Amino acid sequence: MIFFSNSFIVIVLTAVFSLTAYSQKDLSGVNSIDRDDLESHVSFLASPLLKGRVNGGESLEIAAQYLATQAKLIGLKPGNGDSYFQPYTVLEKLIDNRNSVIKIINNSQDTVKISQPIFQLMPTGPSDFTIEGEVVFAGYGIKYDKYNYNDFDGISTEGKILLVMNSAPSSEDGKKFLFEGTQWSSFMGVQAKLTTLFYTKAKAILFVMDPKSGFGSFDEQYPGISAQ
Repeated sequence: MIFFSNSFIVIVLTAVFSLTAYSQKDLSGVNSIDRDDLESHVSFLASPLLKGRVNGGESLEIAAQYLATQAKLIGLKPGNGDSYFQPYTVLEKLIDNRNSVIKIINNSQDTVKISQPIFQLMPTGPSDFTIEGEVVFAGYGIKYDKYNYNDFDGISTEGKILLVMNSAPSSEDGKKFLFEGTQWSSFMGVQAKLTTLFYTKAKAILFVMDPKSGFGSFDEQYPGISAQ
């Protein structure tokens, strides 16, 4: 599939380049490109029917078959024997949630085991490691000088495992934010929080759901990130 796509792009770019450099020549191939035809191709490939053409999904296979059919219709020769497709192997890393757990041990040596699905943000991609350390609750993980707000005030963060909630400070019903009223707060995003959290010199950061946020899991709030 990549083989065909790359070939298709090269063909198009070559045609465009040729049209620019040798506009005085009659290029029947380029001149035969019709606006309505292009619009019909793009409309289909970008339609909701193909659901974004997600890698490994059925919709991507439909798009690939469509492109191969169009290549055959315009007379392009297959690049892999009699096939327009070049198979390749994709290695995928997954977190083993059955054997991945978080254990919290209090001063009385009582142990709480959390076996809910774990999503690793950094380092990117699943990896095998064990981290031990003191857990410190750091609220929402926000430091906002403009409003004299600091979740890290009075706590030691260096070398600790910080427990941080998603979302941002809000009213009891969670409908009004402390900083930006009912508008979406830029401080609710994980990426924005990480910018501040990196300076805490914490050993690790655990994100959990704020009960007022309306989300039951990280996967529910950030399906795009958790799917990576």
